[in-house]
Amino acid sequence: MSESPRLTYRKPAPEDLDFFRAYLCDPVLTRFLPNEGPYPEEMIVAYLQSRIAHWETHGFGSYLLDLDSKTVGYCGLEFVRDTPYIDLRYGLLQAVWGRGLALEAARACLAEGFESGLVRTLYGAAMPENKASIAVLKKIGMKPCDVDLYGDEVVHFCVSANEA
Repeated sequence: MSESPRLTYRKPAPEDLDFFRAYLCDPVLTRFLPNEGPYPEEMIVAYLQSRIAHWETHGFGSYLLDLDSKTVGYCGLEFVRDTPYIDLRYGLLQAVWGRGLALEAARACLAEGFESGLVRTLYGAAMPENKASIAVLKKIGMKPCDVDLYGDEVVHFCVSANEA
């Protein structure tokens, strides 16, 4: 995948550290991530390295999203820790919130995952307070499901290829 109507998708690279620094140092953007607040530098570097390694190991992963040649977020499919479950992940800089870009990217990544045969069931998770993220998961057809990917502090969703 390289584009959707407004976004260009690309694999993360070491040169993207500044984007991840901006994203993962923002207290608003990180409040619903596992660290629940800004990340220290060593965790930011590890986060980027992990995204790159996922692509190298599995041939798929989270894309960086470019809008008008500026990186504004990420979206993609990744394995949940060391499990067979594949999770939809996404996040956008605050400057582009409210434009439907998370939904556009989530739909594109969901379609790519199912059309390629990569996944039969796709999972998503969000903290209960993250109403915007939950809305995106529901709009792409995910429903609450009884699986524990990240613990009790999040709500879990899923959709299978024949439901999408």
